[in-house]
Amino acid sequence: MVTFLKTQLQVIVKAVLLTAILFFIHYSVMTNVFPKETLILPLYKIYLFHLIVTTIVIVAVNYKSLQKESNLFNVFMLFTFVKMILALVFLLPVFLSTAKNRNTDAINFFIPYFIYLAFEVFIITKLLQRQK
Repeated sequence: MVTFLKTQLQVIVKAVLLTAILFFIHYSVMTNVFPKETLILPLYKIYLFHLIVTTIVIVAVNYKSLQKESNLFNVFMLFTFVKMILALVFLLPVFLSTAKNRNTDAINFFIPYFIYLAFEVFIITKLLQRQK
């Protein structure tokens, strides 16, 4: 149990650091390059969504890895599918909007989405290697 909590704390710290770095880079780019762009979804909500969902996925897979089950890939794929559905629900205001800058909001969401997905794959790969 101590190993689980230690691993979870390390992953959460890494995820929070990743979020802080990406958010400040993204925020700087948006305010300096596109100063007059108004967004439907604020950047902090996008990054908070990604942080929470990514943390849940990694915690669930790590929990399953402690149970020595061999279906970690299935658990990861299930949570990734749920994450995609949650992303669509989260982006619903953008899709239903008639604003001109809908594409900017979608890009602002999906760039971090894929970065966080890569982060998940990296962390879960390390978990799988440690499990063997």
